[in-house]
Amino acid sequence: MAIKAVVLLAVLAVCQAFVPSMTANSGLSRADFAKVLAAGVAGTAAPALALGASPKQNLFGVIGTAPMVGGGGMSSPYSEADTYSPYSPYSATEDGTAVYTGVTDEMSKRYIDVIKDCKNRFEKIPGWVAGSKWMEIRAELTRKAYSLRGAMNALAASPEAKAAAKDYYADLEVMMTEARNKDGAKISAAYAKSVSDLSTYLSKL
Repeated sequence: MAIKAVVLLAVLAVCQAFVPSMTANSGLSRADFAKVLAAGVAGTAAPALALGASPKQNLFGVIGTAPMVGGGGMSSPYSEADTYSPYSPYSATEDGTAVYTGVTDEMSKRYIDVIKDCKNRFEKIPGWVAGSKWMEIRAELTRKAYSLRGAMNALAASPEAKAAAKDYYADLEVMMTEARNKDGAKISAAYAKSVSDLSTYLSKL
């Protein structure tokens, strides 16, 4: 509150500089006007002051002498409970265990749908190679690439499945590179290999 009062005083001082000079005829001089404003600001700031108390201030609710707001987390200053960490917007569980315990059946179904969707879209690549549509190939390989890898990584529990996923990613990278080089033969070879590698991956789940 003290800081707000100082800022308000500064603003009022600037504004007062633009007030026309007041004469005795107006009944109030410029100096008297400034005193009235200062008294008003002091009156609003008075309730926040405590006798003998030193100023308190903190930085982002983490560093300083002022009491922290809510849980104290930087990303959740209004949390009513302790957060999982100073950087987490979520509260810790009562027993301290993790909320995420693994891929559920619902999540697994959603991940499989993502993989099938990408597989169906990639089936357009041979036709684009025949039509020399290199930009379409690159765009399709890029679209939903993050979701595809996230789904495959989440489902790959065994070392064999993880290895098959990496082989499939490598096939996609080759197709992307050769689309830039406009080399249809290498794209076709990488696509054929990707179909086989994806089939291997799905068999390891």
